[in-house]
Amino acid sequence: MLRKRFFIPLLGGGGARGGLPVACCLLPVACAQRYIGQKLKEEILTMTSKFKLLQNIWRVLNTEIELNLLESETVKGGVEGGKAVFEIAEVIQENATELSLLNPFINNIDSLLDALNSPLGQVVKEGLPFLPIATGIITYIIKKTGHEPTLEDEVELVAQAAYLESLREFLIDHPEISEKLETEASEAVQKKIKKWDEEIDFNDRKAKDTLICFYDSPLREKFDDILFARLKESGLDDNMAENVTERISRSTHRYLKEAVLEVKDDAKKLAGIYGGGWQQDLEVYSSIDKYLEEAIAEKPKEKVFDENFSFQDIYVPLKVKPVDSDGKVKETATPQNIEEWAKAILLDEKKNKQVLFIQAGPGRGKSVFCRMFADFVRRELHPIYYIRRF
Repeated sequence: MLRKRFFIPLLGGGGARGGLPVACCLLPVACAQRYIGQKLKEEILTMTSKFKLLQNIWRVLNTEIELNLLESETVKGGVEGGKAVFEIAEVIQENATELSLLNPFINNIDSLLDALNSPLGQVVKEGLPFLPIATGIITYIIKKTGHEPTLEDEVELVAQAAYLESLREFLIDHPEISEKLETEASEAVQKKIKKWDEEIDFNDRKAKDTLICFYDSPLREKFDDILFARLKESGLDDNMAENVTERISRSTHRYLKEAVLEVKDDAKKLAGIYGGGWQQDLEVYSSIDKYLEEAIAEKPKEKVFDENFSFQDIYVPLKVKPVDSDGKVKETATPQNIEEWAKAILLDEKKNKQVLFIQAGPGRGKSVFCRMFADFVRRELHPIYYIRRF
């Protein structure tokens, strides 16, 4: 049975948010500095305004340290913003406890999605993980102010980092795709990235829903729209761009949970949504990875009986014909390549929930096809589809 997002059985034998009130910026410097205290910390971390999330965070923290509230930085965004995201990742990796060093870079970005303005292949070349950006900043805020940001702000930040981490991991596993992605974002896509959160009413309820299932989140829709456009203008055709985007968005949720694991002791709002289930879910992800690597990926490489060659060495796709409702072969039908037939059904939204039934006599290659096709799904369609042997 084939069911989208669930199993492929083997048949046969074998928002623009912040918290800094605009009025505060009009206070005299000395007055503003005296006013920085517990009340302002709480107010800044819970209010909503026109400032972008990371800009707001940094205005809060650096007001306490050394910055002047009256200073106004012009956010560059775009390609420069993309470079700044990588610089932020590098600073956090090398100076995890000195996040005040981030100030020059924070002022250059609108969001972490600015990384998508850079050539996508750079995501791999930089060799820098994205999750520590979100977890490091959240932990730093809590320890510096004594208060946790709002759940929606935390989720927006973590979701961006998780999506980028999913992209990074995918491109690491698929260098043949990564090496094609060498163009910077067009002006049209840069504008899309800059304004991605303007039409989202991202409230506490939607933040909780995002943590429960990222794929059903309005954030996923926005992120996917941007990534699809970037992949297309980088040279991938529509089908490939759609496939890659879908696989990355469906893998994002596991990185959301990894981020929660990292900050669970400090970010109680984030950790509280999962209760005690997050650890079990991470173990499931690990179990699936192990199964795909040790069982499915190895099937084509197994030796044929006691011979000195493997199934993939001698495999030739079968030719098949359809059968009627009585199970009789339609002899006049044109034979089809079984792999092309199965792939076409999987990728057809109107047919991909159908059961694939393969009928043939003993030794005709049903089981060999299943082991080869399961590995194809692992390589090309996971986690859009999962693979399971009954």
